[in-house]
Amino acid sequence: ATVHDGSTAATTHWTDLYTSPVLNVSINGPWFNPSFYDISGIYIDPHDPTARTLYVTVQGVFGADMLYSSTDAGAHWYDISANLPEAPANSVLVDPNNANIIYVALDAGVYVTQNVSACVQINAACWNLYGSGLPLSPAMSLMAYNEGAVQNLRVATLGRGIEGDRKSTRLNSSHITI
Repeated sequence: ATVHDGSTAATTHWTDLYTSPVLNVSINGPWFNPSFYDISGIYIDPHDPTARTLYVTVQGVFGADMLYSSTDAGAHWYDISANLPEAPANSVLVDPNNANIIYVALDAGVYVTQNVSACVQINAACWNLYGSGLPLSPAMSLMAYNEGAVQNLRVATLGRGIEGDRKSTRLNSSHITI
């Protein structure tokens, strides 16, 4: 939606971004979410002062594009699924200290890239499983926050509770179950 200062619900205009092109065209078509799977998450990059950089997760499987990025508020997209496993994507999070680090919660666990721009290449090996010790349960939601010099990542899992991680900004971690 395009919302201007002082606007009300009656003057808000929504724009369907479905036909916005995917610039690194995948095998599934040149448009956003061509398989019509549910959109499971949207995250606006807090490092972008224009708020035009965003990430979207899709709950698709079996060859579907699961993770998209845009730097122009959704007018154009990039499929950044790259080497993620074929599993529904549930949530995405930009590291609060580094815009190049992205976490994504999948039914297959939490994955991280330290260079999101490399994930624009369709088969790039840019994603890695994050940490160890998560229960064999879908990761549904992510939250990061800083507590002094320690950065914390929380993962809400389906039916298993909340998992916690205390880490430095170098992504070295010790796993804590809460």
